Amino acid sequence: MINGRPLMAPVAMFSGELANLPANWMFRICGDARPAPAQDHAGETVAIWGYRELVEDENHYPELTEWVPEALAIFREYLRPASDLRSE
Repeated sequence: MINGRPLMAPVAMFSGELANLPANWMFRICGDARPAPAQDHAGETVAIWGYRELVEDENHYPELTEWVPEALAIFREYLRPASDLRSE
């Protein structure tokens, strides 16, 4: 996050370590994404996982990247529970 705003990052920036995720998170493969080498998907959103609005509402992710106030308000609602999970 930057100044309380989400910052999206490509999966290549993360290690393959296991992580605890909230039980209510969801997962969606985007568009016609298919298994392929990472370079084939450069710059493309292949999958989204997270809270319900992020996964189910196709407008929410683009609105977050553009820092639309309504989308940011929804995102911030989920920050507290995620912070609690990290402290366990």
